[in-house]
Amino acid sequence: MAPVSARQVRGSGPDLPECQSPIGKPELPEGWQSYASTSDDSFVRQHWPPFLPKPTPTPETLFTFERRGRTITCELRYSEYGIEAVFLEDGFLFYSHLFATKTLAVLWAEGERAAVERGADI
Repeated sequence: MAPVSARQVRGSGPDLPECQSPIGKPELPEGWQSYASTSDDSFVRQHWPPFLPKPTPTPETLFTFERRGRTITCELRYSEYGIEAVFLEDGFLFYSHLFATKTLAVLWAEGERAAVERGADI
């Protein structure tokens, strides 16, 4: 189905301007100002400051313990998707899980640590 122009629509309302016409941009009502990104307005040409990258939060170490001669570290890592509880074995990723809240991540990590201290194989 082909696009329909505002002028082709029948009704009791006033004619609407065609914004993408080859003639140019439509006239605005009195007192209105356009902020269209496709226009030549000075608003578009202003020099805006560049977007600064979001700072990456440093991981928060929850605890560290020894297991079978290796150092196990649990860290919380923050991202736009949630909080990730990460277990590292001698600095390398061992396993992790993503949570919506810090409280859930901490509870899960402490439960995993308690299971390992009881002798569970993780």
